[in-house]
Amino acid sequence: MIKEHLNTISHLKERLELIKTKPGTLKTKDIKLVYDFAGKLASKEYLGGMVYGVVLFGSVSRDEATEESDLDVLVVLDDVSNQITSEMASAYSLTVGSLLAKLNAHEKIHLTTLGIIRFWDGVRNGEPVIMSIIRTGKPIVDTGFFKPLKTMLEKGMIKPTREAVISHLRMAKTLLRNQQLYYKRSVSDFYWAVMDAAHAVIMHAGEETTHPKKTASLFRKVARKVGVSTRYANTIDYFVKLMKSLSKGTKRSFTGKEVDSLKRKAESFVKSAKAVVEK
Repeated sequence: MIKEHLNTISHLKERLELIKTKPGTLKTKDIKLVYDFAGKLASKEYLGGMVYGVVLFGSVSRDEATEESDLDVLVVLDDVSNQITSEMASAYSLTVGSLLAKLNAHEKIHLTTLGIIRFWDGVRNGEPVIMSIIRTGKPIVDTGFFKPLKTMLEKGMIKPTREAVISHLRMAKTLLRNQQLYYKRSVSDFYWAVMDAAHAVIMHAGEETTHPKKTASLFRKVARKVGVSTRYANTIDYFVKLMKSLSKGTKRSFTGKEVDSLKRKAESFVKSAKAVVEK
């Protein structure tokens, strides 16, 4: 009885701590919603001993929320004592979905779920997102792991491994390389936009389409017939040569300005073709 009483007092203190956040950041009804969700989720009726922790994080916990802000909630599940199978994962999703529906909280609570193993691996590697959650998050359900971690982080006792540092640097390089992939994909789309528009004009002139290499010369042939400037055939030639240089590897990268310029060329060409076909 005394233990339950002490737990209740601790529970109320945590609620009061949330209420004392920056005025207007978190409404009383939001606090109640989060606690209702966490309490029910950790109850025997729902997931019982599987819930290792529930933490409020994000803009609300950082005192940066607006009226439109979601309630970002992290649920940490015990996947050490309980092996999480695909069937259990599906059951968890259904359970959480039904609880959110019961509380009418689908639009308000934005849920993130991690297993203990994944969470502690993030702590071990000093992952920025998990470090941010520990630094600014507010525990709603804590089995005794979160507050010590917060204290350790404040004292500088949690440091990323060398492997984690290298891993993040490697990821940064990969993301930069990915940008070039997006640029090349865009250029390829511009090329096909020009080709499709050119074929539309050629077919509109009553001619059969041909191989991309011969499209420009055929376009010049029908240009005057349909009332479009022959100079647009130069755009076709330009894109054909550009795609050839890409396939051969003589052109390996693009700048943002180059992509913008190519987009304008393609847009101008498609616009002229549209005017011819629709007049």
